[in-house]
Amino acid sequence: MNETGAQSLDFNSSGWNTSSLLYSLGAHVAYSWQANKDVLVVPQISLSWQHEFLQSPYSINGNLGGSPTFSNTSATPIRDTLYTGVGFTVELYKKWNTSLFYNASAGNSDLTSQNIFWSAGVKF
Repeated sequence: MNETGAQSLDFNSSGWNTSSLLYSLGAHVAYSWQANKDVLVVPQISLSWQHEFLQSPYSINGNLGGSPTFSNTSATPIRDTLYTGVGFTVELYKKWNTSLFYNASAGNSDLTSQNIFWSAGVKF
């Protein structure tokens, strides 16, 4: 990869190469509860483990406009992560629905990930 147009700041690199192979194993449990004839509530919980098999740290080597070559090395990848999720879906009159979920990663001090998802839908 070679950039041009910045004269002495043109970046020249021989590129880099990385590979990744992820494996996930988990379970998802849901229960349909008919609260009344018009309201269906579906609580759900999920748990999964993910493992990275191939990715290793890699270096990007380059120089600026003919300067000495320098290198930037990537971080060591996170190999194992536990993902959890809990939430529910509510369906009204078999036409309207809404869902709210909270997902988080755990078991790895280098990764912090927490997400809240909300959705709404209508069938027509």
